[in-house]
Amino acid sequence: MVVTCCFVDTSDQRPTLLISGVALRRSDDERESELTERLLGSIVSRAQGSWNIDVTWGEEDTVDQALLKLSMADALVVMGGPDISPDYYEGDVDYPNATPHFPQSDAAQLALLREAVVTHKPTLGICRGMQALNVAQEGTLTQDISEHPGHSSDTLMDDFEFARHTVNIASGSQLAQVAGCCSSGPSPLDGMRTMIHSAHHQAVDVLGRDLVVVARADDGTIEAIEHLYAPVVGVQWHPEDPAADPAMLDCFLARMCALHTQPLAA
Repeated sequence: MVVTCCFVDTSDQRPTLLISGVALRRSDDERESELTERLLGSIVSRAQGSWNIDVTWGEEDTVDQALLKLSMADALVVMGGPDISPDYYEGDVDYPNATPHFPQSDAAQLALLREAVVTHKPTLGICRGMQALNVAQEGTLTQDISEHPGHSSDTLMDDFEFARHTVNIASGSQLAQVAGCCSSGPSPLDGMRTMIHSAHHQAVDVLGRDLVVVARADDGTIEAIEHLYAPVVGVQWHPEDPAADPAMLDCFLARMCALHTQPLAA
């Protein structure tokens, strides 16, 4: 499934969701591109009934172009992808299992996330998107967590099967509200555990400004963060994996759709 940009139909009263990725094709590896298409296609298929959708790629946008697109959107999803350049968080240039870096995409997506916080634009950061949120708020990353197995699958590009493990979600958080809406289990006021689909070798380290940790894996790895004052949430996992229960992605999208009409706090 190849998904291209879906521009806003001005006659349609639905809100607009801006989906930001790094690039549809980041290398000559067709399997990598196919995985990107699968994940993007999952978001589009779950959102298209309630949203106008605009898909944008960081490698094709200047910062100003990205911010213009955000100004015309009602909510933002920042997808997963390769490592953020360590230049943006004073990390080591050489580190284990480093992926290629895409500084143009980094600049565009960091700008999107900073603006989303300032304007209280409902936002979901997925995997790299969560890490970008932390870096945008002046946080840092642990550059390789290979000593903590279970967060990624060595055969992901062969079978598109993500690693799976449980996370513990903090009570009373924005994330708990989302998880509570798509679960018949505990109240969102209670802590809860949920199974997630994972593929990452980096993690949040020093927390960024005005962010709070709202989920951890059993090994202590930070699995979700959110802003204290803005409706901005980042998850280290992939709710858009086609093999995952779609309920959580649906709940994220529904919550963002409801929040976009709420006025900024004074």
